[in-house]
Amino acid sequence: MEMRIRAENDDFLKKLDSYIIANLDNPHLDIPSIALHMAMSRASLYSHVKKILGKGVGQHIDDLRIKEACRLLENENISIGDISDRLGYSSARYFSTRFKQQIGLTPREYRTKQQSKNNF
Repeated sequence: MEMRIRAENDDFLKKLDSYIIANLDNPHLDIPSIALHMAMSRASLYSHVKKILGKGVGQHIDDLRIKEACRLLENENISIGDISDRLGYSSARYFSTRFKQQIGLTPREYRTKQQSKNNF
């Protein structure tokens, strides 16, 4: 029984994350559109994500955006403004603020730190 629930949760998260990742560049990615895609109400989506991940849908979207930002900062030679646009942030400044809140470094500091780490 527990394994079936775990498998259902994994399938749910795969579908959810697939949709979010495919739409990371959309600054209008929101909970109603995700709920529609997942064929559930906003309240059901929120409670299901909260139960599985321990956080809300908005925080999960932000986490996925920041994770992708880290990947881009480490592996791509594109500007922070372009990364911000690519990830659907309204501005590079807002992106930098959110990034620093989650990672503890600005995007530029993070990139510099990763580059120096890779040079050793």
